[in-house]
Amino acid sequence: MRRRSTPRLRQVGLLLSAWLVATNAFADARQEAEQQFAAGVSLQKVEDFDAAATAYQASVALMPTKSALFNLANCLKAIHRYAEALDALERLEDEFGGELDPSMAAAVESLQAKLRPLTATLRVNVSPTGEPTTAESTPAIYVDGKRIDGATGERLSIGTHELRVERPGHVTEVREVTLHSGEEAVVDVVLQPAAPPPLAAIKPSPQPPPPRPARPPTPTEPTDEGVPSGVWLATGAGSVLLLGAAVTGVWALSLDADLNDYCVDGHCGSGKKSEISRLETLALTTDVLAGVGLGLCVGGLTALLLQPDSEPAHAERTARTLRVDAGLGFVQVTGEF
Repeated sequence: MRRRSTPRLRQVGLLLSAWLVATNAFADARQEAEQQFAAGVSLQKVEDFDAAATAYQASVALMPTKSALFNLANCLKAIHRYAEALDALERLEDEFGGELDPSMAAAVESLQAKLRPLTATLRVNVSPTGEPTTAESTPAIYVDGKRIDGATGERLSIGTHELRVERPGHVTEVREVTLHSGEEAVVDVVLQPAAPPPLAAIKPSPQPPPPRPARPPTPTEPTDEGVPSGVWLATGAGSVLLLGAAVTGVWALSLDADLNDYCVDGHCGSGKKSEISRLETLALTTDVLAGVGLGLCVGGLTALLLQPDSEPAHAERTARTLRVDAGLGFVQVTGEF
């Protein structure tokens, strides 16, 4: 028994939920409609009929009432939208005719009598030439920017209106139509096919630019990139040491010459001990600098001369000379590298 009743209870629950949702939505719509109606009444009292008509239209869209439709018709009449005012009164009679009290029914009939002479009917017959009309190419008819059904006729306020008829592939027809009181005007429109665009207006598709020719490789000059940096560093350090040895050697020779003039038979006395000590230091420094510097230079030049040839076959060899002048003499090495 419980299993059989469970689906039925679910259905009842769903129906109850749907009813609650619909009731809440109806209550919200009713509340919003009342607010819009109250705004329309306030605006109508200060004779802001355009804004009041907008508020009444919003109220009617949410929940149409007799008062909202009647007030809307009066506001539309005040802003010279006679055809729309007459439409609002006809809707009032269609939806609430049996509920109107005698006073409102009389007011509606009186207002309709005043509005009918201020309106006219327009019907538009469109004859497009060219290919037959299809659902996708049905002509569109607009009066003052509002689309209408020209075949059945459209009630409009009297006066001058802008008529525009469009159809894909045809020239748009725009003209002014003047309607008189109570007139049932018929306008015939013949649409002409649009001319094809001129050939000059058809731009050819852009072509990609031709590829640039490949540039020949730029010949490069032979460099000394194949020589290790340590070789140049050792040679340079040796040159600096030899230069230092030359300086200290010149200084030692000068000091030795002074001592020779002062000393007799190798005896210099106690007053020249400091000069003698300085001479010995300079001589030892000169020997050390000269020995180490000469060793570095000889080793660097040897490694440079024994470096394998990595230049192209067509590269021209250049003769280079390395000259080291130590003051006392010089060492000169010449070779191709």
